[in-house]
Amino acid sequence: MSPDSTCLAAISTDDGGGDVQIQVSGIARQPNGLPTSTATQSLQVAASVEQARDLTWITPTTLGVLGRRSTDKAVRPLVAEVGGQIEALAAVTSARSIATTGGERELYVTTSSGRTYSRVGASWSALGVTGSVVVPSS
Repeated sequence: MSPDSTCLAAISTDDGGGDVQIQVSGIARQPNGLPTSTATQSLQVAASVEQARDLTWITPTTLGVLGRRSTDKAVRPLVAEVGGQIEALAAVTSARSIATTGGERELYVTTSSGRTYSRVGASWSALGVTGSVVVPSS
């Protein structure tokens, strides 16, 4: 769910695991704020992503995606604007999950071996602990 609780994002594939799509859908709400449904149509985001492992909302209009485009050799962290550009970040070997604690500069990637990296400028720095990063929702 987006940080402002107005949209959902999901990674979908066909039955064979192909045709990867990242979809964003609005959330319809009652006057008291309780959700009632998602929008009848969703928006495809980051259409050039051919493989996706995980995603996280960074801002109400930006997603962090662990994905691969045709120009990438491997899955890497990507920053995707809803309806806009995709920025490739430095690769993290064996990246498994992506999370944020509040913005593009506060991204974390966890690898298949349980090592967690935090974004430092244009690169990644290993944290001194292993395991998953748990980011509380607001």
